[in-house]
Amino acid sequence: MKKIIMVLTLTLFFLHIFAFDELWQKAQVIAENSWKLVPGITTLEMFTISENADNISAGMEIKMLHYLGEDGTIVTEVIKAEMTIDEGEMPEIEDDEDFFISEEDLAEFLIEDFHQPDDFDDAAIAMANEMSKDMIPKRSGMFFETNTRNLSVKRMNETKTINGRLCQGFEIRYSASGKRRDREEGTVWLEINTGAPVMAEMSPNSTPMFTRSINIETHYGFNDDTKQFFREKVINNAEISVLRIRMNMITTIMNENYWEFHM
Repeated sequence: MKKIIMVLTLTLFFLHIFAFDELWQKAQVIAENSWKLVPGITTLEMFTISENADNISAGMEIKMLHYLGEDGTIVTEVIKAEMTIDEGEMPEIEDDEDFFISEEDLAEFLIEDFHQPDDFDDAAIAMANEMSKDMIPKRSGMFFETNTRNLSVKRMNETKTINGRLCQGFEIRYSASGKRRDREEGTVWLEINTGAPVMAEMSPNSTPMFTRSINIETHYGFNDDTKQFFREKVINNAEISVLRIRMNMITTIMNENYWEFHM
């Protein structure tokens, strides 16, 4: 009986591994060879675009270096952190219960969700410090998921050329926790010849307060010699609505000069 249970367990395990498309399996192999990579330079740029009023604009730029310290840990050095804001004039807001927001809710949005103190230069540095926490690479993400209950991969009848690479599209539904509220959905493009990830376009099911939608576009690089892939650029476009002011907050994170961290 124990042997039967063991055989069934192993069978289910391998079914999970090989349940995905053959090209997706190639991406998983590449990911297994790439997860220890750390960017040497990270640049973050963030700005807002108002949709219905030219009265609020903000911009931020942060640049960081990541290198191996003498004690064997990853050291992050912020070499640039600047933030500018132009509040302009707030538009007139008519009394409307549907659009009413309390001071407490607004404070939670500005402070707890964005973690921005009054001094905007300090806010930029605070965000840089938050980004630099725990830079040790982790073997996690949708390319490492083997449980088909957490990850759905469906080959699309569509191919396109991205950055000179012919790619196959896949419809993706992924939840690291397995819970619906943590699910993200979208499209991942893999290079047809190698299986290397080239681009992902994903949106989460749930969003923070005052956020109508979030679209995350990730561009990947690939080293043909080492067969490793890495995130070159991540563009996060969040549509936000507060006090009848609609705006898009666009955050771009660019990584370069990758190196391999050995634990």
